[in-house]
Amino acid sequence: MHGLPQRLCAPHESSMIDQHTSVTRPFSPLWWGLLLFLFCIPLVFSTSLYRGFEIPKAVLLRAGIAILLAGWVLRVSDIRLLSCGMPSDAARSLWLFLLAGVISTATSLDPILSTFGLYDRQMGLLSVTAAIIFCFLIGTIVSTDRSHKTMLALRVMTASSTLVAVYALLQVGGLDPIFWSAAFGTRPSSTLGHPDYLGGLLAMTLPLGIGLSFAECRTYRRIGWITCSLIQGAGIIASQTRGAWITVALTVPALLLAKPFLLRRDRAGFRRQLRVSLLFLLLLAGLIGTPFLAHPGLRQRAATITRISEQTRLYLWQDTFKCIKGDPLLGSGLETFRIAFMPCKSITLARLEKNTNYDTPHNHYLHLWAVSGILGLLAFLYLLFCLFHAGIRVLKCPQSLPADISLSLIVSLSAYCIAMATGFDTITTLVYFSAVAGLLAARADGQSQVKGVPWYGWKRWLAVLITVLAAGWVILDSWRLVRADQCALAGLRARQSATAASIEDEQRLFRKATQTLPRESFYSLQAGVAALNAGSQHQVSKEYLKEAVTWGHRSLVHGWAPENSWSLISTAWLNLESWPEAEDAARRGLMLDPYNVPLLFNQAKALRHLNRLAEAVSALDVLLAIDPQFTPALELRRRLAVER
Repeated sequence: MHGLPQRLCAPHESSMIDQHTSVTRPFSPLWWGLLLFLFCIPLVFSTSLYRGFEIPKAVLLRAGIAILLAGWVLRVSDIRLLSCGMPSDAARSLWLFLLAGVISTATSLDPILSTFGLYDRQMGLLSVTAAIIFCFLIGTIVSTDRSHKTMLALRVMTASSTLVAVYALLQVGGLDPIFWSAAFGTRPSSTLGHPDYLGGLLAMTLPLGIGLSFAECRTYRRIGWITCSLIQGAGIIASQTRGAWITVALTVPALLLAKPFLLRRDRAGFRRQLRVSLLFLLLLAGLIGTPFLAHPGLRQRAATITRISEQTRLYLWQDTFKCIKGDPLLGSGLETFRIAFMPCKSITLARLEKNTNYDTPHNHYLHLWAVSGILGLLAFLYLLFCLFHAGIRVLKCPQSLPADISLSLIVSLSAYCIAMATGFDTITTLVYFSAVAGLLAARADGQSQVKGVPWYGWKRWLAVLITVLAAGWVILDSWRLVRADQCALAGLRARQSATAASIEDEQRLFRKATQTLPRESFYSLQAGVAALNAGSQHQVSKEYLKEAVTWGHRSLVHGWAPENSWSLISTAWLNLESWPEAEDAARRGLMLDPYNVPLLFNQAKALRHLNRLAEAVSALDVLLAIDPQFTPALELRRRLAVER
């Protein structure tokens, strides 16, 4: 084997593709649909939704895969029941991981929340199932013509992530055509909505671009993929995501230095490739090092990587282990980390980040252990083991896939594993992980054909009926989610106007959102806030304040932020001067989140009016231990000192 992969340049490649024409032709629409799906997932967002990043991606994932699966079931004459083009161990690991998710959902603190996912993240069982189906689909298609289709998939993934990086660089340069809030300062979020999401994606796709630059036969294509890699590297730097920096520092040199050893039997090729790899590594190091030398902010952020004792992550992980001890076997249920974690949060963590409750511990492995138990964690680790094993088998068989591409897929998977040690999954990284898994595992056993199980008659039509009905339900639910979030955005814009007419519009819009999607507690909570705002604007406020209480209790059903619901309820009762009810609501909220500052303050105010001054002082002491500069609490503490 020489520097250029002979498989891609071989004249008999077309004959091998023709050999599988009868297999691939029925799948052509599905294959192009999968490629379009891969390209669009990182790029899609909407300015007409309140959660304009994760919700469009979740809708595309669920509805898109539902449509593709239904089309596949309608077109094929045989079904890969278990393997779907993968070796048995890889397929088995995927099924086991899905089974662990189903068990976690069935035994969850809130099965509905675990099924659909948090409002912010949308990473429930529906999204996980869609990603696994996507993995099976792409594995099935790629297994018919591994080299050609894998290269095409990698080109699509690299092109899409490069566009994401370009948009991030435009944001850094002040050339963003869309006005976004400056919630992250100078850190760009691109089309992903958060700088950490941006860094995690680019760290995962950067090895793919480098692999393509090695595998391509033509010089202009190599230059193009090298350029894409450099743009992605610049995007990683601009994101200021420390986890992504660590991931790139570990994976990219490993990829570049491992490449020459693939040519160890060819001394001339080994030396030539070693020089190329070292030159590329030096070029990349120079381009990365220059911004750090020129920008003091980057140097300061890089310096904080080693100061783990000054970060919240250490305390967050320590408190997560307390949460895990509650149910180490089955966990609390998918997407319920926030609910299970709040009672375990230490006062140290509450002091470091006030009024912050986490829906993930910023460590994917700890997160899986907490929400799906040891069963989910072991299933995920077994999945990773099977994927790496499949990758090694493919690497040893360059006839099925060029070694450069196999190596880049393995390194991309490694980047994902490293990034997850200090990060968490998103819709985009989940989909791209599924793509890499499917590409690695497809025909890793070296079989020329995938055995299918024929299905005719009532079995096929039953499967078609179930698939079409499930797809229709998913599409309908996705449409309702989009419509409800459009109403939520309009309601929040009305809230910012703060006029009498806008207050009425705010209430109407959030009521409409809850009617459209009753299960989503966020809309019920915001409807309660709208009623509370209306009550404060009217002379006769009891009607609106009681309505706020009603909405607050409603938001507790499938509530992903129950402490906020209890804060709303206690505030409404305080405004109604119903002191016992206000204290009871604050106490219930503090049972879930003992160090919540608004709840502690509401409890202290209610206790004062109930003439339980000693208890009020104790609540304020806890509050001031968390936030010593909370001025209203300081003033109330002085009054209580005089009254006592």
